[in-house]
Amino acid sequence: PECALIILQDYVGNLLVTAEAIQAHRDNPYINVAARTQLSARGLMSRDVVIPSGWLKAMQTAKGSKEALRNDLQALLRLDFERMVSSTGVMIHEQAKEKAVCAVEWNLPVW
Repeated sequence: PECALIILQDYVGNLLVTAEAIQAHRDNPYINVAARTQLSARGLMSRDVVIPSGWLKAMQTAKGSKEALRNDLQALLRLDFERMVSSTGVMIHEQAKEKAVCAVEWNLPVW
């Protein structure tokens, strides 16, 4: 769905770098009250790791179906990583893969 980069780091765990698909805002100490309110209203503070609804709608249209988008995200999640950072949000230092899997399951359930 977008460009992603894996930085291999044996000593602290591989790092997944994404653009907009998978984001983390909840523990961001650098956003002010107004920004936090806006992010909350858009559902971007509801979970540790989120997939923005606007991004989902745009990508589902581009891919043609939820199933195609889910397949792309599952391919991304097959990569070996422990940490994650996106162009929007903060670094997830631990259990990033598990949190990203939960975000995909929450937004694009199989059933």
